[in-house]
Amino acid sequence: MKLSPETMLLLKSLSNVNQSMKFTKGNTLKTISNNRTIVSQATIKEEFPKDFCIYSLPSFISCLTLSTEPDLDFETEDNAVVIKHTNSTLLYRFCVESVITTCDKDVKLPPNEDLRIVLTKDDISDLIKGSGAIGAKDLIVSCKDGKVTLEVSDVKHASNKFTLTPTTSTESNVKDCSFNMTVDNLSILFSGDYEVTFWNSGISHFKNKEAPIEYFIALQKS
Repeated sequence: MKLSPETMLLLKSLSNVNQSMKFTKGNTLKTISNNRTIVSQATIKEEFPKDFCIYSLPSFISCLTLSTEPDLDFETEDNAVVIKHTNSTLLYRFCVESVITTCDKDVKLPPNEDLRIVLTKDDISDLIKGSGAIGAKDLIVSCKDGKVTLEVSDVKHASNKFTLTPTTSTESNVKDCSFNMTVDNLSILFSGDYEVTFWNSGISHFKNKEAPIEYFIALQKS
C-alpha cells in the first residue's frame, strides 16, 4: 500500500500528541498523549490491513519519506513492515503494545455543549505568539453577556495578559462561562480553522474544518 501526502501530514501531526502509536486495521488513526489528557484521531484515504504498534512515530515517518512514493508491504514479515523505495527496501520492526500508551475506546462527548466557537488559523497563531511574547501559558476562554474572549496569562500569579476576540461568529448555550487550558495544546494542532466546543464537565473538542482530524482535550481546573 502507498500513503498519500495528505496522510503523511496527518501522521506528522499525530506524532505531536504522542511519539508512539498503535495503528489499527482500517482507515482510522488514533493516538493519546502519555498523560491521557489529549486524544486525536484522523480518517485517511488508505486502509491498513492489520493492527501494529510503532514505538517512534517520527522515526517511522522519516523512513517513509526516504522516497516520494514508498510502498508498504505488510505480508512479507509478521512483526515488521517492508518499506519499498525505487531501488531499495527498509525493514521496520513493530514494538509490543505493552510498552506504549494506547487508546482503544472512542471518546464519548456529553450531549449538550456549554460553548461553541470558531478559531481560525490566524487566531491560533496569534494566541501562540502572544503566549511567547509575555511568557505565559494559561489560556482562559470565557463568555460574558454573549461576548467571547480568549486571554493568555498566568492564573497563579499576577502577570501580563494577552487578550483576543475570535474573528468569526460564536455560539453559546450559557450566558456566562469560563474554561481553562494551556496554550501548549494549540501548538500540536494540525494547521487550519477549528470548530471548538467546551463542556463544564471538563472536556473540549477541536474539529478541523478542512482536514479529517479532531482532538479531544481535557480542560484544567479553574
